[in-house]
Amino acid sequence: MVKCDKSPVAPASLKVEKLKGENGSYRGEDVVEQLKTDFHDKCYICELKGLQDPEIEHLVPHKGNLDLKFDWNNLFWSCGHCNSIKNQRKYEGKIINCCQEDPELHIQFLYTNDNIDVKPLDDHEETQMTAKLVDEVFNLRNTGMRVIKSAQRMKALQREMNIFFNELKRYQEHKSETNKRRVVVRLKRSAAFAAFKRSYIRNKDEYAEFQEYVSLIK
Repeated sequence: MVKCDKSPVAPASLKVEKLKGENGSYRGEDVVEQLKTDFHDKCYICELKGLQDPEIEHLVPHKGNLDLKFDWNNLFWSCGHCNSIKNQRKYEGKIINCCQEDPELHIQFLYTNDNIDVKPLDDHEETQMTAKLVDEVFNLRNTGMRVIKSAQRMKALQREMNIFFNELKRYQEHKSETNKRRVVVRLKRSAAFAAFKRSYIRNKDEYAEFQEYVSLIK
């Protein structure tokens, strides 16, 4: 999970649909397209990119509350797998709003030996629960479908990290501007699984030239 710069202007259909009450829809074409763009077509929780099953997820469950249901600031781009896992009472209202603050200030997203270690950096409840949620979307296997979907995300992360490590190796062997740019592209917040790659660089003193690209938003 990384910081997302969400458009400050709500799509027009939300205001129109809210007037319809419970019969209104927050899934208008303008909402879908803006969320897809703002979140770089990746799930804000697991960071899987190019979603085949995108969903519009409410950060805070609306439970019939029209203000929350149609609140642009409460709508997020998610995959069905993450939305399903987040839809547990223990997570209600306890997840970091990545459009308002930088999750990387509070959590380390570590990838080592084909495993992840999501480490909370403080004792705040939102930090603890967000770290737990990210861990679960990669590791929870309490149903048959979750076994498959968690494994799919872990394999996608492994593939992306292997590509990233190969780019770093290429740069170490030949420190050209072209090879540097190839690494930098994968450190952008818009990249798939950016939090894990950015945490890796942040924790490596030998990559001082890349630290400016993984700076935190305070």
